[in-house]
Amino acid sequence: MTLTLIRHAPVIVDWNVRLSSSELGEWITDYDTASIDTTPPDMAVQELLRQSDYIVASSLSRTHDSLALLGITSDATDPLFDEAPIPSSDGHLLRLKPNQWLVWYRILWMLGLLRGDASFRAVRTRAEKAADRLIALAEEHGDVVLMGHGGINHLIGRILRKRGWSVEAKGGVKNWGFWRYEAT
Repeated sequence: MTLTLIRHAPVIVDWNVRLSSSELGEWITDYDTASIDTTPPDMAVQELLRQSDYIVASSLSRTHDSLALLGITSDATDPLFDEAPIPSSDGHLLRLKPNQWLVWYRILWMLGLLRGDASFRAVRTRAEKAADRLIALAEEHGDVVLMGHGGINHLIGRILRKRGWSVEAKGGVKNWGFWRYEAT
C-alpha cells in the first residue's frame, strides 16, 4: 500500500503586491478562484498519477484543474482534503507581501492566537480524519494519490508518519511537490 500526497499546480496571482492585513482576505478569495499555471509538472509527478490505482482530490478547483491539465480526473472529491483556512485580521497600518502575511498568520494560528474559520486543533482533527480516509482507500485500492494542498498535506503526512508509514520518496513542498508514503 502506498499513499502519495501531491500539491496542486501554481496559482496565477500577484505574489509581489503589498497588502494590508484587511486586504489579505480579498487576495485569498482571488487565490481560491484563480487559474493555475499550465506548465506541466516533471515526469516523476506525472508517472505517480498515471500509475496510481485511485486518485482523490480536495473540493477546491485548483486541484481539479491540476489533474485536468494532465488529462486526468479524480475518482473521488472530498472537502475533507481542502486546504486549512487562512486566518486574517482587520489592520491597515502594515503592508506586506502575501507570503509574508501567510507565514505570520500560520504561526499565530498554530499558536492559537488567531482562529479564523477554524482553530488549528479543528484542522488537525480534520487531518486525522483525512489520514484515516486515505489509509482506508489504500487498503481497498493499493496505490492512492491525493491531489491536495501544502498545509493540509503536511499535517496528513505528519499523522501518517506517527502511524508508522515511512517516507518512500519526496519531491519537495512547493507546487507540484509530493511525498510518497508506504505502509510498514
